[in-house]
Amino acid sequence: MARIEQRRTLSAASPAAAHTLPVVAWVFLVLAAIVALAELQPVAEAWWGGATEWWSEVPQLLPRAVRSGAMIALPAAIAWAAPTRYRADAWLWKGALIVAAVAIARVPVGFVQEALFQLQIDEGGLRSLLAQVASLGVSVAVALASILGIWALAEGLGDAGGRTRRGGSVAAAVLAVAFGLLLLVPAVLSGGLDLGLSLVAGLVSVAVNMLAVFVGTLLAARAASGAIDPVSPARAWRLGAVSAVVLAVLPILSYGLSLVALSLLGDDIAVLGPLFGVGTFFGWPLFAVALAMGMGRVPRAVTPRPTAHLVRGGTRFVPVA
Repeated sequence: MARIEQRRTLSAASPAAAHTLPVVAWVFLVLAAIVALAELQPVAEAWWGGATEWWSEVPQLLPRAVRSGAMIALPAAIAWAAPTRYRADAWLWKGALIVAAVAIARVPVGFVQEALFQLQIDEGGLRSLLAQVASLGVSVAVALASILGIWALAEGLGDAGGRTRRGGSVAAAVLAVAFGLLLLVPAVLSGGLDLGLSLVAGLVSVAVNMLAVFVGTLLAARAASGAIDPVSPARAWRLGAVSAVVLAVLPILSYGLSLVALSLLGDDIAVLGPLFGVGTFFGWPLFAVALAMGMGRVPRAVTPRPTAHLVRGGTRFVPVA
């Protein structure tokens, strides 16, 4: 009987319960398509210009286009899984909105960064310094917004059944500190620390990267917890766990391998800006598919009818809604 009620509960929250998606889902789907096509603009320009090997840029640009489109389509994926109750998990919905907004904002932010860089080249003195500070501020703001969105997604998965105890948070913090040392120590050993704006930028970069690793690991821990329990639908949570692990682990492995390679080659290594790595090319599309399959979906509660059939003064059964 319990299994029958669980199946009815899940079917009530399934996409089949509604025939149409909400308008907000279609808006984000259209925006995802527009941004993905914008990422492929160099290919279209090469083809329109008559280049014979216009297709050579596709392998490089297509993963970026798919990643950007998937990040913007996160709200649509949540609405697809539960068209009538897509806001039931408030943190998951907020996180999807923030991640999508950041992905959309990267296009105008790119133009702003390019203008600031050109200003640094053309101008000198105080104006060049102000342009550097403004460029750093823009980069940090975008990175912090991304971190906030991923943290909200992790909280949403926790509310949907992927709640971990302190072990997940402690492991995420330890990994974040270790990654920060991995960024900072090679830079110190290779060139030392020079007082100035470059030092401030390097330290801010390390701090932002540590936060990014922390929230990414926390997201992976919450998704893995839901897959291990398991939380229904199990397939969606398993796919979500794989995608979250890809988002959290592959960028670190990519950076570690590049660090080892550079050390063997004897080249210097600098502290870079916020790093999410090549793993996001595959992680975000898989994560969007997992959300569309129902990961994080809060099932509709089944309320029994108030009537009951009495036999010899006792309740025999209660019809299920």
